Amino acid sequence: MKAGLLGGSFNPIHNGHLRLAMEALEQGGLDRVEMVPAFIPPHKNAHQVPSFATRCRLVEAAIDHMPGLVVNRMEGQRSGPSYTVDTLDTYHHLYPGRETYFLIGCPDFVQLPKWHQWERLLELTHFIVVSREEGDERALSRFVAATLSQATRKNQDTWLLPSGASIWMMHAPLLEISSSLIRKKMAQGKSIRYLVPDPVWAEMSGIPI
Repeated sequence: MKAGLLGGSFNPIHNGHLRLAMEALEQGGLDRVEMVPAFIPPHKNAHQVPSFATRCRLVEAAIDHMPGLVVNRMEGQRSGPSYTVDTLDTYHHLYPGRETYFLIGCPDFVQLPKWHQWERLLELTHFIVVSREEGDERALSRFVAATLSQATRKNQDTWLLPSGASIWMMHAPLLEISSSLIRKKMAQGKSIRYLVPDPVWAEMSGIPI
């Protein structure tokens, strides 16, 4: 099975997350994309993030009746910060034999050396690097040449690593939506409808569904 993994705090999940997951599912020929909410996001104040159960419930509501998209609650089984290397180690232990494709935006991928045990990540998963703006292709090419010099370029958008993993740049529609934008609008008393799926909008707005 080819499984895409899309992690994050999902505070809250929004239509940009869902469009990205669908693009990966269809363009990447994946069998499924698993939304993996972080239990304790390592770079966020845990007291400012809704509970893990709340965020998982909203993700489940968002992807209900969307074939190929599922929520994976495995982060809730451990304590401490949710580092990606630990997530992937746990995933492969729970689901041996699955081929994983980690979804990540280009600006985050080129910062990979700052990640916890980043070199191990290159052994644990394929990467789907999402291009959303002009210049991402050049940025990724420069990063691979400078930092991953042993990678072999297969074509314009794909590199192969000595570990057998691959880096593939996926071109996705640009949706100017972020969780921080949604939280800001809510703080200002403005509507978030059409930025988030309707079930999420209804629950966050206190509307019975």
